[in-house]
Amino acid sequence: MNTQQSGINGNWNGPGVVNNIFTPTGLSGNINLTFVPLPDVCANAAIAIIFVNNLTTPIITGVPQLFCNSDPAFALPTIINSITGTWTGPGVVNNVFSPTGLNGVITLTFNPGANQCASLSTLDVSVNPEWIPALSGVPQSLCEASGTIVLPTLQNGATGNWSGSGVSNNTFDPTGQYGNVNLTFTPVNTLCADPASEIINVIPLVTLDLNMLPDSLCQNATPFVLPQMINGISGAWSGTGVFNNVFNPFGLNGNVQLFYTPASNQCANDASTTISINAVV
Repeated sequence: MNTQQSGINGNWNGPGVVNNIFTPTGLSGNINLTFVPLPDVCANAAIAIIFVNNLTTPIITGVPQLFCNSDPAFALPTIINSITGTWTGPGVVNNVFSPTGLNGVITLTFNPGANQCASLSTLDVSVNPEWIPALSGVPQSLCEASGTIVLPTLQNGATGNWSGSGVSNNTFDPTGQYGNVNLTFTPVNTLCADPASEIINVIPLVTLDLNMLPDSLCQNATPFVLPQMINGISGAWSGTGVFNNVFNPFGLNGNVQLFYTPASNQCANDASTTISINAVV
């Protein structure tokens, strides 16, 4: 503080004054400071009043606390609680924060401009890496006639929805599909999770041709082995006169229906044929 006032030399004292230097730290409101002239000067002491404002710490709002490192750059607010200032910290350039290349907890600092009686304020934001959910619960292949399947909407901790050919309301219908069908799982409201894809191979339905069997037989015809591989589809036979895939017309008469049942996990429906059994005259 100036030790010469109106041409009179002296010293200052009062709260916060040491060696004529006033420090407002820890003070608040009106502070009376006294200027005391030197003893050999014919002048009275004088009082000056300084009002010390409380230091304001800006409360930061309007800045997300969670970012993905692929998010676009974010403009940081330069006025907070009516206090203007600038930002510093990793990823900050010209008051714009870019999370690209960052990871973990990042401390951003708001620096108030001069003469605003405000202190620095900091904000910790978390920057998370992008990740792709590992998909499960989706078959690698399906028969075209398998019927609809419900696709799981929780994958690797991420909730989401499915899209793709044959998909409606997270249900896949293979009817009319053929070959590799690409399905996409898109996370919803799951931080930093990217879409993932899965391929289902849809196998077309095989129509079984039973024309290799005779249309008619005599009752006394020799029993014969029914084929257990038809159009590449393995299976088994049943019906009147059939035992262990062998058909014996003995004792039969009229139309006899035989049934071919494909083994499991093959893309074919059951098939049937009719053989006319003629009585021996």
